[in-house]
Amino acid sequence: MRDASNPQSVTESAEQHAELLRFLTWKLGCRDLAADFAQEVYLRVSRFRASAQEVQHPRSFLFSVANNLVIDHMRRKKLEARIFSREPPPLDQPSAEPGADRSVEAKERLGMVQSAVNELSPKCRQALFMNRLEGQTHAEIARRLGVSESQEVVVNEIEY
Repeated sequence: MRDASNPQSVTESAEQHAELLRFLTWKLGCRDLAADFAQEVYLRVSRFRASAQEVQHPRSFLFSVANNLVIDHMRRKKLEARIFSREPPPLDQPSAEPGADRSVEAKERLGMVQSAVNELSPKCRQALFMNRLEGQTHAEIARRLGVSESQEVVVNEIEY
């Protein structure tokens, strides 16, 4: 934190504040909104400092907090515009739903995957699920399945 009794420190703080305001005004397009955001940035930075965590690069941290606030604001504005829009979506806008051909293709692929999984031995199937669904490492899987800790055994079980 800067020492308020040091004139150079006060000057640096004023310069940094002016720079932050310019940055936020450029990002937000409104000086009044930028001033509000600057206050929120300082509040968040002071909360962070109160948590006794040290900031290695205070200027970079300050502008990162400011940029993250702007990003959150833009996302919120976009969402609000979409939610509170009174206009229906344009008719020529493509649907978010997959087309019939993609649905059929996806169902076929799913069937092929289910067939392949069903052909695996129970231990191999369990190893596959533990790795792909639970994110376990080869060593963890080997331990739980009671197989050799050498990764080749587990890899063979998983990559079958």
